[in-house]
Amino acid sequence: MEETLQTLQDQIDEDKKSLDEAQEALAAAMQKEATAGETARITAAKHETLDKDLKYWMNHCSKEYIRLEGEVCALKKIRGELYKIKGGGHSAFFQDCEVSKWEPGPCFRFVPGGEIVEATCGGGWQYLHRGVLTKAEGGAKCLESFVAFVLLRCAPEGSQLISLSNTTIKAKLVCINIVT
Repeated sequence: MEETLQTLQDQIDEDKKSLDEAQEALAAAMQKEATAGETARITAAKHETLDKDLKYWMNHCSKEYIRLEGEVCALKKIRGELYKIKGGGHSAFFQDCEVSKWEPGPCFRFVPGGEIVEATCGGGWQYLHRGVLTKAEGGAKCLESFVAFVLLRCAPEGSQLISLSNTTIKAKLVCINIVT
């Protein structure tokens, strides 16, 4: 009988030990779940904020672009009228310099020893370039800074910011419509 009692007591002790280990594992898992839940909540709030920013800047850029297009049109009309008023054999025809859109080159990075290699997985540097589509004839001349190359920092995957001409801009919110 004593042997049976000892066997039962050993089994109870073993079960208590298993229960304690299971409770410790459950507590650790619940802690991980709570941490993951909080991370998800913070990420969702950050996403919501970034989504609102995206929609705001898309709307702002669109409105500003339309406003500037209207302003350019109005200025061209005013300039034409001034040419007519000025008279004296001056032609009312004028052509402003027109440039192409910025065209990105491949991303590259510098490696020890000064060698330049293609950056294939985010980060690095990138050239943007554009050229003259139509030369100016009596109108606004091409500005050299708009017709050459711009060096910018390639945004690593998941990154939101890049640097362009000493201005920090959101990589996915680029609103650079330079009207010349």
